[in-house]
Amino acid sequence: MSFLHPLILGVFATLFALVLELVFSLLPGAFTPLRSTLDGNMPALAFFALAEELAKALFLRRLLQTLVTHKAGKASIVIAFAFGFIATEALIAIGTRGTLPPQAMAGIAVLHAITIFGYAYTIHRTKKLIPMAIAIAIATMAHFLYNLFLA
Repeated sequence: MSFLHPLILGVFATLFALVLELVFSLLPGAFTPLRSTLDGNMPALAFFALAEELAKALFLRRLLQTLVTHKAGKASIVIAFAFGFIATEALIAIGTRGTLPPQAMAGIAVLHAITIFGYAYTIHRTKKLIPMAIAIAIATMAHFLYNLFLA
């Protein structure tokens, strides 16, 4: 498998999360799309974190379950997926907020890398949904706290 396929899926996972966020922001009584992250709107920050974590987990799980046949390939696939997701997320963050300090950009990269590798480890260890749901819940909470810190 080439490096390009998981990289593109990482980009698609980020874009899927963005679509979920935009749809949520169009609900009655919601807020201007993506603007709420700047205002510290807690329900929006929580939903945005959940959308991103679900997108990462679902796309990565599908990728690893269908395309990986040997262990040596898993690491490179996860790294490529992580790079696609993190690069796209960083571009979206810059596009919605303007210039971000290097510490914030590093935080975005580290947060997403840790959660992606955590999901990969969980997927590798078990095929059951309960451990994956727990991993998503923990990652969503960490992501929400990070979003709250940035808001």
